[in-house]
Amino acid sequence: VSGYNVQLGNTFTNNGTLKLYDTSEETKGSITTSKTMTNNGTLNVEDITISQSKNDNTMNNTSTGTLNIKNATIKGLNGYAVYDSGKLTMDSNSSLIANKYSLYNNEQEPLEISAGTLSGIVTNKELIISGDTTINSTSTSDACIHSTTANIKITMTGGTCISNNIGVSMQGNSQTFEMSGGTIESKGHAIYQNTYKLNVHIKNGTIKANGRVLHTDSYNYMSNSDYRNNFVFDDGELESNSDITLYGYGNNITVNGGTVTNTSSNRDRYSVYITNYSSYTQNGGKIYAPNASGIYSYASTINLNDGEVEVNTSNGYGVYLYDTVININGGKITTTGGSSSGIYTLYYSATVNMRGGEINSNYIGIWVETYNSSSNYDKNLNIYDGKIVGKTYGIYSNNNRTIIRVGNNSKTYDLENEEEAESFINEPYISG
Repeated sequence: VSGYNVQLGNTFTNNGTLKLYDTSEETKGSITTSKTMTNNGTLNVEDITISQSKNDNTMNNTSTGTLNIKNATIKGLNGYAVYDSGKLTMDSNSSLIANKYSLYNNEQEPLEISAGTLSGIVTNKELIISGDTTINSTSTSDACIHSTTANIKITMTGGTCISNNIGVSMQGNSQTFEMSGGTIESKGHAIYQNTYKLNVHIKNGTIKANGRVLHTDSYNYMSNSDYRNNFVFDDGELESNSDITLYGYGNNITVNGGTVTNTSSNRDRYSVYITNYSSYTQNGGKIYAPNASGIYSYASTINLNDGEVEVNTSNGYGVYLYDTVININGGKITTTGGSSSGIYTLYYSATVNMRGGEINSNYIGIWVETYNSSSNYDKNLNIYDGKIVGKTYGIYSNNNRTIIRVGNNSKTYDLENEEEAESFINEPYISG
């Protein structure tokens, strides 16, 4: 187009091999179309800008089409810049731009985008984001990646998602999102789920959200374990300054490594919050709340096998139990505040089964509080092994229906063995 701005008002269809390009060394040319351009063959777009003047898609790349974009920009308004059902490639100097989503992925083979800049992607098929790809979603009502299609997989091995709203929106049953690298930064929730049997596996990467890193909408059928969502975190950084970092409603959440942080300055905000038939398992890593609290659980189950929970808030909770069973087999809960507690329970029933690990608090190790005298509920503290240290109290309870069991009647010690004899004397250890 040699520096010219071409106005295209007629239908454009490519059935062969075509190159749209600009040879000008100064001002690059452009094409503005008022109708959707269609590619059924091989179309190479280089060194130009193609724009849509109406709300239709700018380019439809059909199932027989191959669209190669090099050092070029394709722009849409409220339609897609590219609706892709064929094959698409982009280089690092290329962009797909639109007011909302700039790419619709309907490719039959997994589409991998390893370079370029996009405004957002709606995917109906398998999608891979890698390399130096940047998804910059400026819309306040959309996401970097959005899908309502069941059973698809979204993989992120690199690249960056920056969103004014949601990072990854999972709205189709049995979807999978797997992240092994890259960065997600969102002003809303980073990973949003509003349906069931969803699987998220964060192997590595960095996610920072002004909303929640993981948010799951509520569903009545989450009491059925066959429908629950699964979230696994192996390594990396998950951070939120909102009310909750990881929120599970009927979720199975597992932390194997990495750091989960809540940076808000409110005791009643949490790094992990599970409710309604959820489970939380920690096998490593760190739950960190410098000015908030660690873990909250309602009508769910917690298994602490290893790793750390650290809370530095003056009156923060390491773990808050509300109608919950917690099994502590290892790891460490630390609260440094002068009015803090390692484990706190107030409402409804709660059970602590401690077979290892440590609870260290600058105030109370395990704090059992009374809601009111006429509505107390059973609290069972089964301290079989491990270490509980509170600067004021190791264990404190003013609930008249609290049962505290200390020691392991089922364990046999050989007192002639020095190590076992020491365990017999020192385990469990409770100090205040």
